[in-house]
Amino acid sequence: MSATSHPRSKKLPSLLTFLALLGLLIPAMAGCASAGGGDTRVELDPLPSRGKVVLPEEAWKDRLTEEQFKFLREGGVEHAFSGAYWDNHEEGVYRCAGCGHVVYHSRHKFDAGTGWPSFTRPIHPEAIDARYVPGFGRARVQVTCARCQSHLGYVYDGGPAPTGLRHSLNSIALVFEGEKDRQKGRWRLLASR
Repeated sequence: MSATSHPRSKKLPSLLTFLALLGLLIPAMAGCASAGGGDTRVELDPLPSRGKVVLPEEAWKDRLTEEQFKFLREGGVEHAFSGAYWDNHEEGVYRCAGCGHVVYHSRHKFDAGTGWPSFTRPIHPEAIDARYVPGFGRARVQVTCARCQSHLGYVYDGGPAPTGLRHSLNSIALVFEGEKDRQKGRWRLLASR
């Protein structure tokens, strides 16, 4: 009797499909990390795992808290020493709070004494976009997430070697994924309504 003529062989593809879908859903249902806030967070439709994320501003308002929207979409700047990550020394990665894209790693973080999380460089040059913008009487380099164009912070001179740059970021624009959580596969990005 061949495998295709066995009575249960027709159930095998549907069972494999079910198991494959289950494998995709379980990591998405695992634990979560939130972006330094105490508000209730609910999961919305997932963003695509690759490619650019382009949403209308109303969709961003639905995904982000009012405070996150102010910083990520309108370019706000946190007060020094007020964010959750300026003094974080745990090993791990920092993701964009807008789309979950990995943008910085703790191994590039340093204490600039400014009150904002500061990094010498992004995790990968293509993880961020940087452009000159006018402000405060001089041009500054604005840092945005390369995936969703959310405002993360600014780049200044005066950082340590090897780059000599200081990527000064808003904590609220980031979600920290500690190495322990990452190894357990527990991280998922949740957005508020």
